Amino acid sequence: MNESTPELTLVSLSEIARLANVRPSNVSNWRSRNTDFPAASSRSARGDLYPLADVLTWLVHAKKIDEDQLLGRLLWNAAEVTRGSERALTACLLYVAAHPYIPKASAKPGEGANDRRVLNVRKGINHMHLVKHYFRCDVDLEPDEIAALLPTFDGLESLLVNTPASRVADALIEEYSRHLGKASLPHTSRPLQRLLASLVWHPDGNTRSNHTVLDPAVGTGGLLTAAIDAQPAGVQSINAVDINAFAVNVTGLRLAARDLAADIQRRNVLTDDPFPELKADAVVVDPPYGMRLYDTMLSAPLTAAMGRASHTSLDWAWVFYASDHLTEDGRAVVLLPSGALTRGGAEADLRSEVLRRGLVEALIALPGGLAHGTAIPLTAIVLRAPGHRDRGADILMIDATRTDWDWKTDPHTAVDELASAFHHAQRYELPDQIASHMANVPLLDALAPGASLAPAHWIPRVNNISQFDATDTLSTTLERLEQARQAAAAVSTVGFSDPRRDAAPEWVTVESLIERRILRLHRAPVVKHSEFTTDGIPVLTVTSVTQLDGHPNGYIDPSDERLQKARLTERGDVVFATIGAKAVVDNIGGCFPAAHVVVIEILDQDVIDPYVLAAFLSTDAVAALSTGTTIQRVDLRHASIPLLPPNQAAHLSSWLYVLRAEADAATEWLGSVAETKSALIQAAGAGVSVVPAESDRSSLDQSTATTVLVRQEATRQ
Repeated sequence: MNESTPELTLVSLSEIARLANVRPSNVSNWRSRNTDFPAASSRSARGDLYPLADVLTWLVHAKKIDEDQLLGRLLWNAAEVTRGSERALTACLLYVAAHPYIPKASAKPGEGANDRRVLNVRKGINHMHLVKHYFRCDVDLEPDEIAALLPTFDGLESLLVNTPASRVADALIEEYSRHLGKASLPHTSRPLQRLLASLVWHPDGNTRSNHTVLDPAVGTGGLLTAAIDAQPAGVQSINAVDINAFAVNVTGLRLAARDLAADIQRRNVLTDDPFPELKADAVVVDPPYGMRLYDTMLSAPLTAAMGRASHTSLDWAWVFYASDHLTEDGRAVVLLPSGALTRGGAEADLRSEVLRRGLVEALIALPGGLAHGTAIPLTAIVLRAPGHRDRGADILMIDATRTDWDWKTDPHTAVDELASAFHHAQRYELPDQIASHMANVPLLDALAPGASLAPAHWIPRVNNISQFDATDTLSTTLERLEQARQAAAAVSTVGFSDPRRDAAPEWVTVESLIERRILRLHRAPVVKHSEFTTDGIPVLTVTSVTQLDGHPNGYIDPSDERLQKARLTERGDVVFATIGAKAVVDNIGGCFPAAHVVVIEILDQDVIDPYVLAAFLSTDAVAALSTGTTIQRVDLRHASIPLLPPNQAAHLSSWLYVLRAEADAATEWLGSVAETKSALIQAAGAGVSVVPAESDRSSLDQSTATTVLVRQEATRQ
């Protein structure tokens, strides 16, 4: 902990749980499993009590919470009145921003202490308005309000003694948004604030001191202040817009706590731009996703850019707005839902227009769960100005959803490494440590008809490991397989030799195999689950493929007219679930494929084996091609598979058969283990136990002990 962390009182386990935002049972587990957990110093009706300073130090050291989060929890306890109250939060932020100007004068004779304190707070706020003439806030606190908030201000005072006002303000807003969740103001999470702020500045421009920054959807101002803090040379001009009056006040107070002047406007920036001529060095945008306009018109520049798409989703309007407000060497970063990169219709035309103008510098796919109030995956779009000298350069694609970074428990490290890799790739070349997750895509390739902008479509996944690494991995896997065979008593009659390195196979897309008349795809009319019958033609659903290994999950009436329009499966067909990305070989035939199920007919099995095809279509590489905001599906045509030589394909097919047989045997063995466990528990309740024979107790470590049933008569009372 640093010196700014306050020392308070003793706390119980339940109070520690509130500080760490976990259940009390979690804290009990920490105490029992960690020998360095602080020792209790006393006990009361609340249970064991622990020194708060020691607890805070341990929480941060054990990475249960970071220092910013910890400050927020302390503030939340001190300023509990702000929960769900816009007025109270604004009052606390006013107090924090005006703290340097609040006089410490004592009460005069005949004057109550609280009356003097109320007067001091009002004087401090009024003085701040005079000193910070640029400051804008529409809230004026009445004396009665200040008097009611004095206990809260006392809690803030104890923290402001050693903690910068900017950190206190940030933590207050963070905790307010965290508590309200989706009901709060538009709020950018800390990891996304840190990421976008790291991406938006050019490292070569850090020597200048006259930078201009713009956030046209500022919300609570966290992203804007993060961008300002990320510029070491300082920012000269700060500009922000939001349609919400409370957001404008909160952002103004956040900046006032940093003693920063800004031009913050309350407008709908897409219809009434307050900065039509502004050109900024950095533009950061975390907009409301999927917004639409029905009764109003976009501003003239955006209407011209959006065309017929002006009344559909306005996600791409933020891209045009950001790029139009850049200086020649400026950079913008816009967060959009990943679905905006794949939706068709008018939005597809907008994507092509953005590419044609040469605005896209990079596309970074991010995992779901990073945004505040939603779990949808996002994409950070890095933009350059329309007239930039590199507007025809390659587009850097980064898929940050499948790296080894721990986005859940250590997002700050993930952000730092991703930003470092981005800047390295922009200035030099793709860094070795994550080169397999990045690709430079020529602009003309991205503009090709039907091309996707999702980074996963451009980055190879399966064959990005060297043959030597693959050999070592396979050898290790086979050793583990042999151990599993012995442990499960699942002895196979097929042996294996050491792995050998052959020529690398040719990788092709499913779409190219369709064009070469090797494969043919079949889809059937949609049948709802409510239309299933108890008998008739078996139906293969997504559940059939992903969970039931190809067994039917329902039936359809043989007289249903939709059967006339559909091709039933045949034995040897490969059935692929676009939701869940898994494929199985249909060994039954005569099944009706339901929605989101594609039947792959193999026209030439000399080229590709059905079991080999199903195996490669069930890999994580294909699953990563999923797109969509609410329900993610895979466009099978974009999946890549290798064309193996006939002997390799035969060997692999044999291995897949053997492994499936062993998996079935292992499943049966695990099932018997579960049944035995249940029987042992029931027997123990009846006074029956199973103990190892005396002569075999020393052999338990080799898992070969012999057991003997010993029945014990239940003791009667």
